[in-house]
Amino acid sequence: MRRAVLTALAATALAFGMAAPAPAQAATELSLCTEANVWSAEVIDLPILGGYAQLYYLCTPEGWMLFGATYCVGGNCSSD
Repeated sequence: MRRAVLTALAATALAFGMAAPAPAQAATELSLCTEANVWSAEVIDLPILGGYAQLYYLCTPEGWMLFGATYCVGGNCSSD
């Protein structure tokens, strides 16, 4: 049981480490945040080693803001 928990934690840490530069890269894929689409949300799917990440952005009056993410590696998913 302890080994399974440590393996899951290591996989999660690895997923976050691999996806760290992803929010900056994904932000360039977003449409222009304007008054017309303020408070709308966008989801960007990014491939990462062994899985994928979904990044959730919200258009605010100050610009796009990352407000959540889901990382899936090897069939295991975690969310922020």
